[in-house]
Amino acid sequence: MEHTIGKTFLKKRFLLNFLFFIFENEEEIQEAHKTDLKKLEDLVEDDTTEWMELLDYLRTMRNPNYLKEFENK
Repeated sequence: MEHTIGKTFLKKRFLLNFLFFIFENEEEIQEAHKTDLKKLEDLVEDDTTEWMELLDYLRTMRNPNYLKEFENK
């Protein structure tokens, strides 16, 4: 399950990096879609947080002490 979630997350990040590459190299496109780019960044940030919370939940279900391990560090 974690492997599938990780692969999906990486595909989304690859797509985002590809879009940023295009926007960085094409200033006209970037200017035309400046607000859309900001919305996309916010969406990806929220999505990343949700994926990480889901992974933490799955790991905690398997090992109830999983998150406690990070509290001590």
